[in-house]
Amino acid sequence: MNKLIDAQFIINAGPGGTFLPSGEYHTSPEDVDAMFQNFETNGAKHIAIYFHGGLVNESAGLNAARNIAPHIIAANCVPVCFVWETGLLETFRENISKIREMSLFNILLKFLLRKISEKIGLGTDIGRGSGAGLSAQQIDLELQKPYPFAEIDKQTEHAGSRDGSSIESLEALDRVGQLENRLKIEFEKEIRKDIQLIGELSRHSQDILEKGNAADSRAGTLLVALIPSIAKVAYKCIKRFISKRDHGFMPTVVEELLRELYISEIGAWIWKGMKDKSAALWESNERLNGLHRHAGRYFLDQLTHYISRFPETEVSLIGHSAGSIAICNLLNAIHNQVDIIKFKHIIFLAPACRTELFEEHLLKQPDRFQSLRIFTMSDENECKDVLVPYIYPRSLLYLISGVLEDNGKPFDAPILGLERHIAFKKPYGDEPYRKVHEFLYFAGSNRCCFSKSLNGAGAGIQTQSLKHGDFDDDIPTLNSITHILSQQ
Repeated sequence: MNKLIDAQFIINAGPGGTFLPSGEYHTSPEDVDAMFQNFETNGAKHIAIYFHGGLVNESAGLNAARNIAPHIIAANCVPVCFVWETGLLETFRENISKIREMSLFNILLKFLLRKISEKIGLGTDIGRGSGAGLSAQQIDLELQKPYPFAEIDKQTEHAGSRDGSSIESLEALDRVGQLENRLKIEFEKEIRKDIQLIGELSRHSQDILEKGNAADSRAGTLLVALIPSIAKVAYKCIKRFISKRDHGFMPTVVEELLRELYISEIGAWIWKGMKDKSAALWESNERLNGLHRHAGRYFLDQLTHYISRFPETEVSLIGHSAGSIAICNLLNAIHNQVDIIKFKHIIFLAPACRTELFEEHLLKQPDRFQSLRIFTMSDENECKDVLVPYIYPRSLLYLISGVLEDNGKPFDAPILGLERHIAFKKPYGDEPYRKVHEFLYFAGSNRCCFSKSLNGAGAGIQTQSLKHGDFDDDIPTLNSITHILSQQ
């Protein structure tokens, strides 16, 4: 089998993970039946199932499937690619860019950067703990750069070199429950003195996403709503700096500001919708008919039947970004239900699933798969993968960790594809991270391959991608996938 048409290897999942049409490309249950008939005709012995990343549209999903299929075929495997139309990444990125253009956002951002820099001991002598805070001129200069405050992040090494006395005093206040209230009082005084900020509140009241309050253009009413929100942003940032769970100076402030006042609800809603769809794919089709059946479950039922007739058939799984979530949900769906299906290889590319999800559905089912390999960026390169220049100088996985997951909690969510969350180093060196780390870093297993791999890296552990979205386009990574699938 050297050349395929789309219907022979692509399954498009529509609304709710069903066969219902939602775009230009449509798959029916009969198409899946024909797919398995084709497998039988051609004597398929190894089926590799691929799931593209989340937040991409139908066209991008189809292109990803068509791109990876030849590399699966080169390993003498039959490709099956799920296109699950989760969309809206570009819209999400554009919305963040538009938010940056709002004058109110910029004033709030500068205000927070200045006040938080004072609190955590970043002064004019950057990284040396002068405690004076960054000047307005310094902040303006940094915000003109595609990667603002990069030098601060480099020198402080994620809060490690900040003014110890400042951090200790903040930590002491937080331990006795006084820090957030203290910040609220201080910020109220500062905001009321800021004529420019009050003026912007009057002119741009609709920029504020008020929680439970009717929109009101009066500056006084807006101040009542804004002050506790600004204090909350500052508190959460400082809490993360204290615990060293920040994502760098600028990204952390932007993350908390977005979560509190701008895109938190819609961003988390989009991300949750994507995760819900990845779970719905595998829901039962009992009492469902026709196009209302769930595409993933229908495929699994057909796969189970095929393996029962051809028990020598091997199955492997490949998931890029949120595709790892779809795979975790697949394993959950067949737990104690479909014992006949086991997986030869599981390959994750920059996985966006939470470490807890990975532990729950893979580590607790070790007999379900023979081998696992993760390709992702080193933390150094992850930090250089700028999602939105000038405003969010971190990768998509950092945004997922800092904004889209764990909304409302004062720390970042643990994501499997972020090296900082799996390396078992402070502040992620406590018990919840141990099992995942020990499995991934087991001596000689090569279960984690960080980009860029060293020159001379062996076959199957090579990767050179420096962008989150490029792993399924990166030739060394694709060649590694082909090698892994070829292994007995």
